[in-house]
Amino acid sequence: PLKQLNQSLEKNPSLKEHIISATIPCDDSIDDIHHFFWLPKIKTLAIPKFSEWELLEFENNSHIGTSPVESLKLIDCGAHEEALAAVLSWPAALKTLHYDADQGEWDGHYGDEPANSWTCAAFVRALKSQKTTLTELTMNRPSLDHEGLGNGPRIDLSEFTALHTLRIYHVFFCGWDEPLNVWKGLPRNLE
Repeated sequence: PLKQLNQSLEKNPSLKEHIISATIPCDDSIDDIHHFFWLPKIKTLAIPKFSEWELLEFENNSHIGTSPVESLKLIDCGAHEEALAAVLSWPAALKTLHYDADQGEWDGHYGDEPANSWTCAAFVRALKSQKTTLTELTMNRPSLDHEGLGNGPRIDLSEFTALHTLRIYHVFFCGWDEPLNVWKGLPRNLE
């Protein structure tokens, strides 16, 4: 279906003007679907199964901060930090993000390099390009059949000055330090 959609858009480019929202599965590579970020009137984009490990190659950085996407849903997302940061840098002003972390996807290896575990800090670093525009964050993960994922320093969203709505799975607040300090990692404008 994605191939047919892309062919339709190639044959009749005027169709691109009518797409304001899309759900595009990322079965193979973000390379196959990244052009949806720059449809002229696109506002909402949902991408199930984005699990890229490496960065996309662009000639230069002129695409950063130019996508009209305001609402992004990354469902069952196992993308590593660099690839995730790249995709999150494309929107000019991302307002809402729904992020379902597939933490188990991070347990893979690049060749002989050791596996990098998923951390809240890596997610926050990846999202930093949107810290002044993001107003709503939903952060979840699937139920895990084994233990050990999600442990580490708790999430720190204190620099996200525009964030006023937060829906978050409680495990992201579990950390190594005093539980009474959870509020220190939350943005001041939270409603």
